[in-house]
Amino acid sequence: MIPGFLSRIMPELATLVAHHCAYEVVPGISSAIAGVGLAGIPLTAKDSGAGFFVMDGHDPHRWPWPALAQLPTLVILMGTKNLPLLINELFQAGKCPQTPMAVIKNAGRPEQQIWGEP
Repeated sequence: MIPGFLSRIMPELATLVAHHCAYEVVPGISSAIAGVGLAGIPLTAKDSGAGFFVMDGHDPHRWPWPALAQLPTLVILMGTKNLPLLINELFQAGKCPQTPMAVIKNAGRPEQQIWGEP
């Protein structure tokens, strides 16, 4: 099994294998977890959500927005380019516009930036 959590590791590993290079995968922490942890944003809380859903923001048209709008916490990775469309899809599907939201750029990195409500 090759690891990866919405990551770009697959093409890199394929190149290493194709060139018969030895490699070792060292598990780390996903930016989905690191970014919110460093921002002080809980993904789950006793009174506000028992779970969260992680998705990518590359192709907004493939997601079931009515179902996603009902989730207490949604983490969208790689969604900067489509951010206005992603937010619009959530609102059109019934997400309350007053729902707290944060945008994190470079999640988990020293240059991490946060906009919105932690």
